[in-house]
Amino acid sequence: MFSNFPIMDNSCYIISQEASALDALRKLNELSGKAMTLFAVDESQRFVGTLTDGDIRRSLIAGAQLTTPVCEIMHRNFAAFRSEVPQIAEIRDIRKRHIFLVPHLNADGTLRKLYDFSVFHSILPIDAVLMAGGKGERLRPMTLETPKPLLKIGDKCIIDYNIEALAHNGVTNINVTVNYLAEKIEKHFAEPVAGVQVRCVKEPCRLGTIGSLTLVDNLTSDTVLLMNSDLLTNINFEDMFLTHVEADADLTVAVIPYMVSVPYAIFRTEGNDVKGLEEKPTYKEAMARYYPAW
Repeated sequence: MFSNFPIMDNSCYIISQEASALDALRKLNELSGKAMTLFAVDESQRFVGTLTDGDIRRSLIAGAQLTTPVCEIMHRNFAAFRSEVPQIAEIRDIRKRHIFLVPHLNADGTLRKLYDFSVFHSILPIDAVLMAGGKGERLRPMTLETPKPLLKIGDKCIIDYNIEALAHNGVTNINVTVNYLAEKIEKHFAEPVAGVQVRCVKEPCRLGTIGSLTLVDNLTSDTVLLMNSDLLTNINFEDMFLTHVEADADLTVAVIPYMVSVPYAIFRTEGNDVKGLEEKPTYKEAMARYYPAW
Protein backbone atom coordinates (compact mmCIF):
# COMPACT_ATOMS: atom_id res chain seq x y z
CA MET A 1 0.00 0.00 0.00
CA PHE A 2 1.46 3.36 -0.98
CA SER A 3 1.51 6.23 1.50
CA ASN A 4 1.86 9.39 -0.56
CA PHE A 5 -0.24 9.81 -3.70
CA PRO A 6 1.36 12.55 -5.80
CA ILE A 7 -0.53 15.13 -7.80
CA MET A 8 0.70 14.86 -11.38
CA ASP A 9 2.55 17.92 -12.70
CA ASN A 10 2.12 17.65 -16.47
CA SER A 11 4.28 20.60 -17.51
CA CYS A 12 7.60 18.96 -16.63
CA TYR A 13 6.93 16.19 -19.16
CA ILE A 14 5.90 18.37 -22.12
CA ILE A 15 8.19 19.95 -24.71
CA SER A 16 7.61 21.73 -28.01
CA GLN A 17 8.39 19.66 -31.08
CA GLU A 18 10.40 22.65 -32.32
CA ALA A 19 12.72 22.60 -29.29
CA SER A 20 16.28 21.34 -29.81
CA ALA A 21 17.77 18.04 -28.69
CA LEU A 22 19.82 20.02 -26.18
CA ASP A 23 16.66 21.62 -24.77
CA ALA A 24 15.20 18.14 -24.41
CA LEU A 25 18.31 16.86 -22.59
CA ARG A 26 18.08 19.76 -20.15
CA LYS A 27 14.43 19.04 -19.46
CA LEU A 28 15.09 15.31 -19.04
CA ASN A 29 17.86 16.13 -16.58
CA GLU A 30 15.31 17.97 -14.43
CA LEU A 31 13.20 14.79 -14.27
CA SER A 32 15.70 12.91 -12.14
CA GLY A 33 13.76 10.50 -9.94
CA LYS A 34 10.66 10.69 -12.15
CA ALA A 35 9.59 8.89 -15.33
CA MET A 36 12.26 9.88 -17.89
CA THR A 37 9.97 10.55 -20.84
CA LEU A 38 9.03 13.75 -22.64
CA PHE A 39 5.91 14.31 -24.73
CA ALA A 40 6.33 16.54 -27.77
CA VAL A 41 3.45 18.86 -28.67
CA ASP A 42 2.73 20.99 -31.72
CA GLU A 43 1.63 24.63 -31.73
CA SER A 44 -1.93 23.57 -30.84
CA GLN A 45 -0.72 21.53 -27.83
CA ARG A 46 -1.56 18.26 -29.56
CA PHE A 47 0.59 15.33 -28.50
CA VAL A 48 2.66 14.23 -31.51
CA GLY A 49 5.52 12.12 -30.12
CA THR A 50 7.66 10.93 -27.22
CA LEU A 51 11.33 11.30 -26.45
CA THR A 52 13.76 9.74 -23.97
CA ASP A 53 17.45 10.31 -23.30
CA GLY A 54 18.10 7.00 -25.07
CA ASP A 55 16.35 8.30 -28.18
CA ILE A 56 18.55 11.40 -28.16
CA ARG A 57 21.71 9.35 -27.59
CA ARG A 58 20.93 7.03 -30.51
CA SER A 59 20.09 9.97 -32.78
CA LEU A 60 23.42 11.68 -31.99
CA ILE A 61 25.29 8.48 -32.78
CA ALA A 62 23.39 8.35 -36.08
CA GLY A 63 24.52 11.89 -36.98
CA ALA A 64 22.01 14.27 -35.43
CA GLN A 65 23.20 17.47 -33.76
CA LEU A 66 22.32 19.04 -30.42
CA THR A 67 20.50 21.68 -32.48
CA THR A 68 18.35 19.09 -34.25
CA PRO A 69 14.67 19.74 -33.48
CA VAL A 70 12.73 17.25 -31.37
CA CYS A 71 10.31 16.55 -34.23
CA GLU A 72 13.14 14.87 -36.19
CA ILE A 73 14.15 12.40 -33.48
CA MET A 74 10.94 11.71 -31.50
CA HIS A 75 8.80 8.56 -31.68
CA ARG A 76 5.45 9.24 -33.34
CA ASN A 77 3.97 5.84 -32.55
CA PHE A 78 3.50 6.08 -28.78
CA ALA A 79 1.19 4.51 -26.23
CA ALA A 80 -1.84 6.62 -25.32
CA PHE A 81 -5.45 6.22 -24.27
CA ARG A 82 -7.63 7.69 -27.00
CA SER A 83 -11.11 6.37 -26.16
CA GLU A 84 -13.50 8.20 -23.84
CA VAL A 85 -12.80 5.69 -21.07
CA PRO A 86 -9.49 3.74 -20.97
CA GLN A 87 -10.17 0.04 -21.42
CA ILE A 88 -8.89 -2.52 -18.93
CA ALA A 89 -7.31 -4.54 -21.75
CA GLU A 90 -5.30 -1.46 -22.78
CA ILE A 91 -4.20 -0.86 -19.20
CA ARG A 92 -3.07 -4.46 -18.76
CA ASP A 93 -1.12 -4.28 -22.01
CA ILE A 94 0.55 -1.08 -20.78
CA ARG A 95 1.58 -2.80 -17.55
CA LYS A 96 2.82 -5.86 -19.44
CA ARG A 97 5.02 -3.65 -21.64
CA HIS A 98 6.39 -1.84 -18.56
CA ILE A 99 5.28 1.56 -19.84
CA PHE A 100 4.79 3.90 -16.92
CA LEU A 101 3.81 7.30 -18.30
CA VAL A 102 0.68 7.26 -20.50
CA PRO A 103 -1.41 10.23 -21.67
CA HIS A 104 -5.18 10.10 -21.97
CA LEU A 105 -5.91 12.24 -25.02
CA ASN A 106 -8.97 14.15 -26.17
CA ALA A 107 -10.30 13.54 -29.67
CA ASP A 108 -8.20 16.45 -30.98
CA GLY A 109 -4.99 14.99 -29.52
CA THR A 110 -4.68 17.43 -26.62
CA LEU A 111 -4.08 16.15 -23.12
CA ARG A 112 -6.97 15.15 -20.87
CA LYS A 113 -4.93 13.52 -18.11
CA LEU A 114 -1.50 12.02 -17.66
CA TYR A 115 -1.24 8.70 -15.80
CA ASP A 116 1.88 7.45 -14.08
CA PHE A 117 1.56 3.66 -13.74
CA SER A 118 4.32 3.57 -11.18
CA VAL A 119 1.59 5.13 -9.00
CA PHE A 120 -1.68 3.97 -10.60
CA HIS A 121 -2.58 0.31 -10.90
CA SER A 122 -5.68 0.70 -13.03
CA ILE A 123 -8.37 3.15 -14.15
CA LEU A 124 -11.73 1.70 -13.20
CA PRO A 125 -14.95 3.28 -14.51
CA ILE A 126 -16.75 3.07 -11.18
CA ASP A 127 -18.03 5.21 -8.32
CA ALA A 128 -17.43 4.23 -4.70
CA VAL A 129 -19.49 4.61 -1.55
CA LEU A 130 -17.94 3.85 1.84
CA MET A 131 -20.22 3.32 4.82
CA ALA A 132 -18.85 5.03 7.95
CA GLY A 133 -21.93 5.56 10.13
CA GLY A 134 -21.50 2.76 12.68
CA LYS A 135 -20.68 3.25 16.36
CA GLY A 136 -17.85 0.71 16.51
CA GLU A 137 -19.18 -0.57 19.85
CA ARG A 138 -16.94 -3.63 19.95
CA LEU A 139 -13.88 -1.38 20.06
CA ARG A 140 -15.02 0.75 22.97
CA PRO A 141 -13.61 2.70 24.76
CA MET A 142 -11.42 3.61 21.76
CA THR A 143 -14.49 4.62 19.75
CA LEU A 144 -16.21 6.72 22.41
CA GLU A 145 -14.67 9.90 21.00
CA THR A 146 -13.18 8.67 17.72
CA PRO A 147 -15.26 7.00 14.99
CA LYS A 148 -13.89 3.58 14.09
CA PRO A 149 -12.83 4.57 10.51
CA LEU A 150 -10.54 7.26 11.98
CA LEU A 151 -8.72 4.87 14.32
CA LYS A 152 -5.14 4.52 13.19
CA ILE A 153 -3.27 1.46 11.99
CA GLY A 154 0.35 2.54 12.01
CA ASP A 155 0.39 6.25 11.21
CA LYS A 156 -2.74 6.28 9.06
CA CYS A 157 -6.50 6.20 9.64
CA ILE A 158 -8.17 2.94 8.63
CA ILE A 159 -10.44 4.66 6.12
CA ASP A 160 -7.49 6.31 4.39
CA TYR A 161 -6.07 2.93 3.41
CA ASN A 162 -9.29 2.36 1.48
CA ILE A 163 -9.35 5.82 -0.09
CA GLU A 164 -5.77 5.36 -1.26
CA ALA A 165 -6.52 1.90 -2.67
CA LEU A 166 -9.42 3.34 -4.67
CA ALA A 167 -7.34 6.29 -5.88
CA HIS A 168 -4.62 3.79 -6.86
CA ASN A 169 -7.23 2.29 -9.21
CA GLY A 170 -8.24 5.63 -10.70
CA VAL A 171 -11.48 6.02 -8.73
CA THR A 172 -12.15 9.69 -8.01
CA ASN A 173 -15.89 9.89 -7.29
CA ILE A 174 -15.85 8.68 -3.67
CA ASN A 175 -18.64 9.27 -1.17
CA VAL A 176 -18.53 8.45 2.55
CA THR A 177 -21.84 8.09 4.40
CA VAL A 178 -21.64 9.23 8.03
CA ASN A 179 -23.73 9.27 11.19
CA TYR A 180 -21.96 8.57 14.51
CA LEU A 181 -19.46 11.37 15.27
CA ALA A 182 -20.10 12.56 11.73
CA GLU A 183 -18.49 15.97 12.25
CA LYS A 184 -15.11 14.34 12.92
CA ILE A 185 -15.17 12.39 9.67
CA GLU A 186 -16.37 15.49 7.80
CA LYS A 187 -13.46 17.46 9.26
CA HIS A 188 -11.04 14.69 8.28
CA PHE A 189 -12.14 14.93 4.64
CA ALA A 190 -12.16 18.72 4.49
CA GLU A 191 -8.86 18.31 2.62
CA PRO A 192 -8.21 15.82 -0.21
CA VAL A 193 -6.87 12.40 0.65
CA ALA A 194 -4.65 10.63 -1.90
CA GLY A 195 -5.40 13.44 -4.34
CA VAL A 196 -9.16 12.84 -4.14
CA GLN A 197 -11.73 15.24 -2.69
CA VAL A 198 -13.97 12.85 -0.77
CA ARG A 199 -17.62 13.86 -0.28
CA CYS A 200 -19.39 13.12 3.01
CA VAL A 201 -23.13 12.35 3.04
CA LYS A 202 -24.82 12.54 6.44
CA GLU A 203 -27.68 10.25 7.44
CA PRO A 204 -30.63 12.13 9.00
CA CYS A 205 -31.12 9.04 11.17
CA ARG A 206 -29.62 5.57 11.39
CA LEU A 207 -30.60 3.79 8.18
CA GLY A 208 -28.86 0.46 8.78
CA THR A 209 -26.45 -1.34 6.48
CA ILE A 210 -26.65 -0.05 2.88
CA GLY A 211 -29.62 2.19 3.69
CA SER A 212 -27.50 5.32 3.38
CA LEU A 213 -26.80 4.49 -0.27
CA THR A 214 -30.20 6.02 -1.08
CA LEU A 215 -28.85 9.43 0.00
CA VAL A 216 -25.95 9.52 -2.47
CA ASP A 217 -27.08 11.66 -5.40
CA ASN A 218 -23.91 12.20 -7.43
CA LEU A 219 -23.32 8.74 -8.88
CA THR A 220 -22.34 8.88 -12.55
CA SER A 221 -21.10 5.36 -13.32
CA ASP A 222 -23.14 2.28 -14.12
CA THR A 223 -21.11 0.34 -11.57
CA VAL A 224 -20.93 1.33 -7.90
CA LEU A 225 -18.58 -0.20 -5.36
CA LEU A 226 -20.18 -0.26 -1.90
CA MET A 227 -17.88 -1.12 0.99
CA ASN A 228 -17.41 -0.66 4.69
CA SER A 229 -14.95 2.07 5.56
CA ASP A 230 -13.24 0.20 8.40
CA LEU A 231 -11.89 -2.82 6.58
CA LEU A 232 -8.30 -3.64 5.69
CA THR A 233 -8.14 -5.60 2.46
CA ASN A 234 -5.71 -6.31 -0.37
CA ILE A 235 -8.43 -7.30 -2.81
CA ASN A 236 -7.64 -6.68 -6.49
CA PHE A 237 -10.40 -4.24 -7.47
CA GLU A 238 -9.57 -4.62 -11.17
CA ASP A 239 -10.04 -8.41 -11.07
CA MET A 240 -13.28 -7.99 -9.16
CA PHE A 241 -14.58 -5.43 -11.65
CA LEU A 242 -13.74 -7.67 -14.63
CA THR A 243 -15.43 -10.65 -12.97
CA HIS A 244 -18.53 -8.53 -12.42
CA VAL A 245 -18.60 -7.29 -16.03
CA GLU A 246 -17.79 -10.62 -17.68
CA ALA A 247 -20.54 -12.35 -15.69
CA ASP A 248 -23.02 -9.59 -16.64
CA ALA A 249 -23.95 -9.66 -12.96
CA ASP A 250 -26.45 -7.44 -11.18
CA LEU A 251 -24.51 -7.84 -7.94
CA THR A 252 -21.06 -9.19 -7.13
CA VAL A 253 -19.98 -9.84 -3.55
CA ALA A 254 -16.37 -10.35 -2.49
CA VAL A 255 -15.99 -12.93 0.25
CA ILE A 256 -13.21 -14.85 1.95
CA PRO A 257 -13.20 -18.60 2.72
CA TYR A 258 -13.82 -19.42 6.34
CA MET A 259 -13.03 -22.92 7.62
CA VAL A 260 -15.37 -24.40 10.25
CA SER A 261 -14.09 -27.51 12.01
CA VAL A 262 -16.65 -29.61 13.91
CA PRO A 263 -14.96 -31.41 16.83
CA TYR A 264 -17.54 -34.22 16.87
CA ALA A 265 -18.82 -36.90 14.53
CA ILE A 266 -21.81 -35.86 12.39
CA PHE A 267 -24.69 -38.19 11.51
CA ARG A 268 -26.04 -38.03 7.97
CA THR A 269 -29.76 -38.75 8.28
CA GLU A 270 -32.81 -39.19 6.14
CA GLY A 271 -35.94 -38.85 8.20
CA ASN A 272 -35.44 -41.10 11.25
CA ASP A 273 -32.83 -43.24 9.49
CA VAL A 274 -29.07 -42.82 9.92
CA LYS A 275 -27.43 -43.07 6.49
CA GLY A 276 -23.84 -42.41 7.45
CA LEU A 277 -21.34 -41.03 9.90
CA GLU A 278 -18.75 -38.35 9.18
CA GLU A 279 -15.96 -38.04 11.73
CA LYS A 280 -15.02 -34.46 12.72
CA PRO A 281 -15.76 -32.82 9.35
CA THR A 282 -14.43 -29.48 8.14
CA TYR A 283 -16.61 -27.13 6.11
CA LYS A 284 -15.58 -24.19 3.99
CA GLU A 285 -17.95 -21.25 4.30
CA ALA A 286 -18.00 -17.86 2.59
CA MET A 287 -17.73 -14.91 4.96
CA ALA A 288 -18.85 -11.62 3.41
CA ARG A 289 -19.02 -9.29 6.38
CA TYR A 290 -16.63 -6.31 6.11
CA TYR A 291 -15.97 -6.98 2.45
CA PRO A 292 -17.14 -4.95 -0.54
CA ALA A 293 -20.02 -5.53 -2.91
CA TRP A 294 -20.88 -4.15 -6.36
